[in-house]
Amino acid sequence: MTHKQLIQVLQEKKPSFSAVIPKGTIDPERFFRMALVAATKQPTLAECEIKSVVLALMDAAALGLDPSGLLGQAAIVPFFDSKKGVHRAQLIIGYRGYIALAMKDGLVIDIQAHCVYKDDHFVIEYGTNPHLEHVPNYSVPQEDDNIIGAYAVAWLKTGRVHFHFVPRARIEQIKARVKPSGLSPWITDFPEMCKKTAIRALMKLMYIPIESATGKAVAMEESFEYSEEPINIVDETPALPVEPERKTDRLAKHLKKRQKEEEVPQEEIPPPADEDIPLEDVPTVQAKPGPGLFGGEGK
Repeated sequence: MTHKQLIQVLQEKKPSFSAVIPKGTIDPERFFRMALVAATKQPTLAECEIKSVVLALMDAAALGLDPSGLLGQAAIVPFFDSKKGVHRAQLIIGYRGYIALAMKDGLVIDIQAHCVYKDDHFVIEYGTNPHLEHVPNYSVPQEDDNIIGAYAVAWLKTGRVHFHFVPRARIEQIKARVKPSGLSPWITDFPEMCKKTAIRALMKLMYIPIESATGKAVAMEESFEYSEEPINIVDETPALPVEPERKTDRLAKHLKKRQKEEEVPQEEIPPPADEDIPLEDVPTVQAKPGPGLFGGEGK
């Protein structure tokens, strides 16, 4: 499929996107413009299964997130499915997307996420008296290789504060499961993906309702990371337009039809009837007595 054909499909699916966008999230017209930005930003999406592209955008619409990647909420990322031998598209949610979902669901009144670098002053304690202390050292360049982990802090309506730290080794394990390449945010925006990983881990520890938007987002992403078969937020598969027939397919059908028309069926010659065979041509056989059917002497 060409990039032009992909844009045409998105135009046809515009009403479907608008139908699943929750009220009070993102304007349908703005969402569609951001969907076109995502398709333009990632030209390789045209190489993906069109069904996966539409479903990824439908999931972004159902969550009310901007899929362009410009605001850090979400992005549509192509990847190669080695099991099926095809390219597929997947919705990847950014840390700002998780913050927006948690705030919209009313789970928290505020939430933050930060990366910890090796030259920072960082102290964390769990137990009956949890404690977290982080003083960044901005005099040293904050490079990706120096990240030792990331943490997220959430302030609940009850006044309680929850936090969770994810070490670099655990982040690398999650990254390896996704097998990122090209323009994947794991390659282009590694610090943001570290923060997103910390927020998602914190959401799981807070026992968020699975029916909430945040819970659905966590379930969708983890199903993709562990099985490469994501649980889409939109259950129904949208009807897709029939892809235009290629010239080679039309030529093959034309040649096959012409070959059938040129075939001349051969007339079958019926076998001669019994009365057409002269009696004198039938050979006479003289039989000799032999053993009977049940072992006796033949008569």
